[in-house]
Amino acid sequence: HKVATTAQKKVLFLTGHGEPSIDQKENTGGMGLFADTLRNQNYEVASTFAGDADIPDDTAVLVVPSPKFQA
Repeated sequence: HKVATTAQKKVLFLTGHGEPSIDQKENTGGMGLFADTLRNQNYEVASTFAGDADIPDDTAVLVVPSPKFQA
């Protein structure tokens, strides 16, 4: 038997090093379509800046999508 849950798991996308945005939905390498798919599967989706002190304890997944470091 399946157990239904209403609790949303949090997925955070790291930003701050040129990572694709979760707001960018065009076919330009953005993460918007992926973020929308997660939201449609009852995940809470947000982004967090790489310089922030801590990742919240309730984060289920931290996504680090293709950072672009400047030399």
